[in-house]
Amino acid sequence: MDTSVLVDGYRGVGGRVDGWDGRSSRSGQCGEESVWPVWGGECVASVGRRVCGQCGEESVWPVWGGECVASVGRRVCGQCGEESVWPVWGGECVASVGRRVCGQCGEESVWPVWGGECVASVGRRVCGQCGEESVWPVWGGECVASVGRRVCGQCGEESVWPVWGGECVASVGRSVCGQCGEECVWPVWGGECVASVGRRVCGQCGEESVWPVWGGECVASVGRRVCGQCGEESVWPVWGGECVASVGRRVCGQCGEESVWPVWGGECVASVGRRVCGQCGEESVWPVWGGECVASVGRRVCGQCGEESVWPVWGGECVASVGRRVCGQCGEESVWPVWGGECVASVGRRVCGQCGEESVWPVWGGECVASVGRRVCGQCGEESVWPVWGGECVASVGRRVCGQCGEESVWPVWGGECVASVGRRVCGQCGEESVWPVWGKMENNGKTRGGLGCG
Repeated sequence: MDTSVLVDGYRGVGGRVDGWDGRSSRSGQCGEESVWPVWGGECVASVGRRVCGQCGEESVWPVWGGECVASVGRRVCGQCGEESVWPVWGGECVASVGRRVCGQCGEESVWPVWGGECVASVGRRVCGQCGEESVWPVWGGECVASVGRRVCGQCGEESVWPVWGGECVASVGRSVCGQCGEECVWPVWGGECVASVGRRVCGQCGEESVWPVWGGECVASVGRRVCGQCGEESVWPVWGGECVASVGRRVCGQCGEESVWPVWGGECVASVGRRVCGQCGEESVWPVWGGECVASVGRRVCGQCGEESVWPVWGGECVASVGRRVCGQCGEESVWPVWGGECVASVGRRVCGQCGEESVWPVWGGECVASVGRRVCGQCGEESVWPVWGGECVASVGRRVCGQCGEESVWPVWGGECVASVGRRVCGQCGEESVWPVWGKMENNGKTRGGLGCG
């Protein structure tokens, strides 16, 4: 049966064709085995041919603007000669296993990150500012070297990528651009220079600073922070430039010895010794919320849990790392909750809630998801991994027997729709071997090629 999805004369709104009765028609653009459009109602063939438009054979789908892209054959439409896969932006042609012979680059480009810029994967990027072996830009088409050199811009050798504003950052060599002399790695804010294995000789600190968290403040890692409030061996502040000692003492503030840093409100927390200020007795590390005390290598003796808790994810709930969580809902070997203090087992079982065995964690709303076993709670039968939206069940290596699809669906992209990966999508618009929509699926109310009709 012909399963074309666009009929001339109907208006596409949001990826849906108003008024189309679902009957097959060759009066449109596509001849055979169309799957669905990614944008604007364009027809795309999955395992057969797209005989409508620009491409000859074996197109898969466009990412933007209805451009035709060949998957296992050739893209003979546009700028590229052979073996292009798909464009990332603006219908630009990109070669996957062969060459990109269109545009700026000579050989073996993979895809651009922004603005159709050409990027080499296994060969060279010979377009633009860089000389050899660049991989991709992070911002504004800037050239970045992966295994060779970045010879464009401010840095001399072996830069990897900028964090902000195209600033040059050295990975294994030197950043000779800006304020620092040797071996800086990258700035966290405002292009400030930070030394990794050597010295930060720019700014306030004398030796061996690593980086600031806020406001360009200088922080020493293995030496001293001699700038600011603290005397010796502080590491860095989390908020407001407060000084915190790592291996020595925090002699400024509330705590006596060996505090590391506060998470909120300047509270003092001990790392290898004691937190003698606040609620806990020994070996607390830090709180996640509200100044709650949590033990790292010993015990959390304050609050709800008995032994070996590490830290809470939300609301001061106690979670065991190497032992047991004996407080709350779970029996053994929980690691931490993702939402709402729910208990999740890592190496054992989640015996709290909906699931029977070997769940790992929920993605949304405390729903239980099995990793290596089964999800026996909810809609799906076997071997679901996790839902993408709204707690819907999706099978990874087996079947999705919940909802619209019959066999081997992987996951929905939007609205819980069922999509087949290696088998068939027998629900909705497409007949065979559809992959998935990116946005605004076409609606086909007719029967499909699969074993299950769509009504």
